[in-house]
Amino acid sequence: PSFPVRAISIPLPTDRWGYPNDAPVDPGFWEQYLLRTCLENKLNAVVILVRQGMKYKRHPELDGPAAWDQDTVRRIVATLKAHDIEPIPLLDSLGHANWLVINAKQLREDGDTNTLCTRHPDAKPYLLDCYEEVIDVFQPRHFHMGLDEIRWQTYNKPEAERCPLCKGLDKREVFREW
Repeated sequence: PSFPVRAISIPLPTDRWGYPNDAPVDPGFWEQYLLRTCLENKLNAVVILVRQGMKYKRHPELDGPAAWDQDTVRRIVATLKAHDIEPIPLLDSLGHANWLVINAKQLREDGDTNTLCTRHPDAKPYLLDCYEEVIDVFQPRHFHMGLDEIRWQTYNKPEAERCPLCKGLDKREVFREW
């Protein structure tokens, strides 16, 4: 391989909300699948979308219905590291934040089930709690915050209907502040 970083991005298979027809995934099977995929393709890094696929001790209300416990995820991370494959955790922290705002409704921007209201006073503490738990499990060199595809529905509404926390602010300023 001629590239210094050869990676894929893949969610934990337990990272889906409200799909009762999804068959449960055996962690050992997924661990071997991921390892085999990385080794066969000479990958040296994996961005793992954690979100609601792992159980949180501080915020169990965020756990997805099939979430794996932290020790299971820790074992998968250790297997990858033992083969010189760097696991990089990803927690979407603005857009794609449904993993967070589905059950933490107070953090939704204008009720949008995909976007976090960055100006809500509980947003940073919630995320920092989750970051700390994921960092404890992964012990990563890198961490992906997933700051993409931000919708900011409040800017598509008339001024009188906008989020009182964001009203009157330029969205570039809100993003910079976040």
